[in-house]
Amino acid sequence: MTQTAIPVIHSIPDGAALITTVLCEYPIPKPHSCKLYKRGLNDTYLVTTERENYILRVYRRGWRNKEEIDFELELLVFLHEQKQPVAYPIAKKKMVALLQTF
Repeated sequence: MTQTAIPVIHSIPDGAALITTVLCEYPIPKPHSCKLYKRGLNDTYLVTTERENYILRVYRRGWRNKEEIDFELELLVFLHEQKQPVAYPIAKKKMVALLQTF
């Protein structure tokens, strides 16, 4: 019997794995937890540190292209700079790319 791989359309990453593989790349205090907060077209995680909470967004693959995501991130930065109350992107420690694909 031959096993056939089943394509995955959407999966939910483990919060602990996101701490060790993704969040360690950002200049934030060491996370205590990373828990799925809301599942949707993008999955939203609540990241808790000793001092502050953060939001991590995991984009669904194939839903939007890089240019659309870049536009959204640029808009959030602009709104933040205009003192609007938005969740804005935080650049990685080593600015290779703001987006990480896995």
